[in-house]
Amino acid sequence: MRKNFILRLSFMIACSLSLHSCHTEDFQDEISRQSTEKGKLKAFEDFEKRIHTSLSAREGAEDSYAYPFAETLYQVFEKNPEYKKSFQEVFGEVDFGVASQTFGEAEKLVYFPILKNGKLNYILSCAINEKRTDAYYKILEPGEVKEYEIVTNTFINYYGSISNPTARNEPTYNIEEIIIEWTDPIPWWWYMTYGGANTPVPFPGPSGGSVSVPNPQTHPIGGNITGGDPCEETKNILNNPKSKPAIDDMKNQSGLAPSDPNSGEIGYKFKEDGTPSPKIIGDDHSVDFGDKTGYAGGYHNHTTAGGIPMLSVPDIDQLLGFARAQGNYGTPSNAFLGMVAPNGMHYVIWFNGTYQDALTNFSQEQLDEYTDKYQTRYGIHKPASGSMSNEAIERFFFKALRDMGLDGKINLQRIENDGTIKTVTKNNDGTTTAVPCP
Repeated sequence: MRKNFILRLSFMIACSLSLHSCHTEDFQDEISRQSTEKGKLKAFEDFEKRIHTSLSAREGAEDSYAYPFAETLYQVFEKNPEYKKSFQEVFGEVDFGVASQTFGEAEKLVYFPILKNGKLNYILSCAINEKRTDAYYKILEPGEVKEYEIVTNTFINYYGSISNPTARNEPTYNIEEIIIEWTDPIPWWWYMTYGGANTPVPFPGPSGGSVSVPNPQTHPIGGNITGGDPCEETKNILNNPKSKPAIDDMKNQSGLAPSDPNSGEIGYKFKEDGTPSPKIIGDDHSVDFGDKTGYAGGYHNHTTAGGIPMLSVPDIDQLLGFARAQGNYGTPSNAFLGMVAPNGMHYVIWFNGTYQDALTNFSQEQLDEYTDKYQTRYGIHKPASGSMSNEAIERFFFKALRDMGLDGKINLQRIENDGTIKTVTKNNDGTTTAVPCP
């Protein structure tokens, strides 16, 4: 036994003195053994062989782990077309041409944007364990990890400079790397665990390993009041079982006689899934929504006590507040503000600008000036009977947006008494067109 030990020790010493003849050969053998390790995901196995071999090393973003993440998920999509269809209907399309830098040392993490209707809709976080046997794909949710704000705003700013972005839905080596300024340790336990909305669908990994992806069937987007398409968004507000009772309450209260002590305006804030805040008691002609953190938007009513049957200048200002809150906790275009008129008709406005647009601030003096112009226009053109067409009032609303420098930054929708939703747009001559939603 001792003789064999001495022989092995002598061989090791000889190798240490001849690195080229022993160490290099052993190293290549070890790389070969690792590359065929059972259970590894092939995309990561091939990628790491490539970047660790000097003959085929690449530089910059081409060394990003975004590529094997993209390739692995792409293969899952290709082999499971029904899942791919469901994923895209609920979340949108993963843009495989854009990703964050790679985070982590042993484990790796990359973020991909998900687009829907030409806008950023979600962030997909992708994690791989140290052994490269299990990949975890998860929709990044507001409030669950503290870097949500940084990650989301970085991608918002990137897409904000692009007109009508489209998702590149096939993996490519030429992935555009978006640097996210994040220095704290990544909470791996969160990315490699699931729960609630992110209940996973497990798939066998392409040529080894396992892949866990979000389950569209358990994600609350089906009941969410925000989702990308203004028509669908407004339908969800009105039909969501969480938000509908609050809207019905405002509708019923708006018809109270001016002499009724409870006839003042009321309002509610709504979270992204439709959950309402406690009722907010306003004044005769206004509702202050207060702190908007964690809420996607708000709704209030107008009463029979008078006033313009349209969203006001202060309402527009409060919409910007909801958009700013979404910039910190979600997507600014998710921000909305609605109004129930005494006749049962609704108006809803959606923010359509960038996060930088939402940072626009108005002094009280400016708001008073814009409001005076709004009311003057309404008062001058208001018929003696007190009635006015929807189209006329909508023109005044768009003029107020122009005064405030927000032309084109806010979308307007009208909901008729029968529930028909119409998207209202301004024509070049100042008139408006209302197009029914499908």
